[in-house]
Amino acid sequence: MTAAEDGRAAVIPLAYDIVWLLVGLVWLLIPIAIAVTERRRGASWPETFLWFMVAFLLPVVGLIIWALYRAADARRATSR
Repeated sequence: MTAAEDGRAAVIPLAYDIVWLLVGLVWLLIPIAIAVTERRRGASWPETFLWFMVAFLLPVVGLIIWALYRAADARRATSR
């Protein structure tokens, strides 16, 4: 492997790390922005917290639902 190939091999994992870091930051910034907006609207703390949790957990719940759907679909495909 040449030095140039070594450099490319090192840059690709770094790019993935940066992308996933940005995804995580966006995932956190969106619920924070929603919570700040709710507080500025005059919402109570419990209501603000609930809106934060909805925005924070929605991707996780969606992933769980998708995984269950895929598992059920794979089970149906093998039982045919």
